[in-house]
Amino acid sequence: MKGRNEIIKDIINHYKDYHQDKIKEIVEELMSQKEIQEECSVSGWMVFLYKQSIEKMDEEIKKRKIISILNEKVPIKEICENIYTRSKSPDPCDFNRAELIARRGYENDRDPLDTAGMDTDDEEWIYENPNYEDYIRDHYNELISNDGE
Repeated sequence: MKGRNEIIKDIINHYKDYHQDKIKEIVEELMSQKEIQEECSVSGWMVFLYKQSIEKMDEEIKKRKIISILNEKVPIKEICENIYTRSKSPDPCDFNRAELIARRGYENDRDPLDTAGMDTDDEEWIYENPNYEDYIRDHYNELISNDGE
């Protein structure tokens, strides 16, 4: 059998270019969520579970990087995690598009989510990306509040 510590060590060794303590923290978190097994047979690890565990780690590392980027734009961590969870792969360009839609609403003195008078491509984008509606509304409200300054 391959135990918890051996599994953690194997995964840490895979990520040699990363900080070992951070990788260990992620592995332990995924183990607690039952995303990575804490023990298994050696053959099961080599044939199936090692590859699956690395894929889960890659996904979690990517998620954390994206949330870190989002936190630079939106300082409220819960919002960033919520956006990531809903979309799974937000593109930084999506934030630019959402801000553009909010700005167009502001410039035309209309609700940015009201499709009346909205460009068709913006309307379609909102329909395909409903998880950005709160962000659009917040950015629109920020533009209004900054207008009075």
